[in-house]
Amino acid sequence: EGYRRFFSEPYYSRSLTNSLLVSIPATIASVLIGVPLAYIVTRYTIPGRPLIRAGVVITLLSPPFIGAYSWVVLLGRAGLVNQFLGNFGLHVPSIYGPVGLFFVFTITHYPFVFLVTSSAIRSIDQSVEDAARNLGSGEIKTLLTVLLPILIPSITAGALLSFMTILADFGTPMIIGESFRVLPTHIYGEFINELGGNATMASAMSMVLIAICLLALALQRYWA
Repeated sequence: EGYRRFFSEPYYSRSLTNSLLVSIPATIASVLIGVPLAYIVTRYTIPGRPLIRAGVVITLLSPPFIGAYSWVVLLGRAGLVNQFLGNFGLHVPSIYGPVGLFFVFTITHYPFVFLVTSSAIRSIDQSVEDAARNLGSGEIKTLLTVLLPILIPSITAGALLSFMTILADFGTPMIIGESFRVLPTHIYGEFINELGGNATMASAMSMVLIAICLLALALQRYWA
């Protein structure tokens, strides 16, 4: 009965749609940021490379709800940035809602992709790239035809880690999501409700969340 209500009533199924609408784009954006950054930092000698690595790692040290609260302090309706720009008649878009969740999730989860990919790049034998260049392959062609196929399992592993962490995140949507309800916050609301919790629906929704994570894991392993 719990599963039937979840998939038939928009009140419940909308939280699943909202979770996927945020998790999938944020995962894709994390890959688009993390992979090129990992390649540049690992393969090229650029100024401040140790600081870049340290900055990425530091991003992972903060619990999600503290990071979300920090973005509210900066970009909230009465945040420091809006207060400063308000003196000049300017303002930035609200950090609340799906767009804010997408932004915060991307910033806080691309380090997973970065760390996994950079570790994989360092483990590749340099002679493979040298052989491709000796055969006339340029920089971009070597990257796309030699390195990328080798890195696909690591990239998908980092993407999977980001996706599952984003999908199960409770603190960030609770602080920034406002009325944009995702599965973890909806499960919490069903379990602990002022009018009496519904443990059956909370359990059914939790199983749906676990099933999605298992499906994502199976797809990653199949693709890799």
